[in-house]
Amino acid sequence: MLLSVVGYPIAHSLSPELFNYFSTKYHIPLHYSRIAINNIDDFIKYFDKNKNIFDGFNITYPLKNEIYSTWQQHSDIPSGIKSCNTLICKPNIRIYNTDYLAFRH
Repeated sequence: MLLSVVGYPIAHSLSPELFNYFSTKYHIPLHYSRIAINNIDDFIKYFDKNKNIFDGFNITYPLKNEIYSTWQQHSDIPSGIKSCNTLICKPNIRIYNTDYLAFRH
C-alpha cells in the first residue's frame, strides 16, 4: 500500500515516521511519504499521473478546501464542512473529513 501526506509546507510532518514505524512494527505492508504541493492545479496534475500507484493521501493545508471542491461528488462529508483531509484512490475515489468524524463522536 502506498500512502502520502500532501500539502505545503510539509517537511515538518511526522506522519511518515509514525505510519512507517507502525507498519514495520505490526507487519503492515505500506509505505508512507510526504509530498510538497501547494496548489490544486499541481495536485490534480500529480494525482492524474499517479492515481493508479497511490492508495490514498492525507490532505493538509492549503489543499483541504480545494480538494473538497474538486471531488465533492465523491464525498459523504456534510455540506457545511467543505473541507477534506483524506482522499482514497482505490478502488474508487472517495474523500473524507476524519477530523469531523472524530469531533462528532
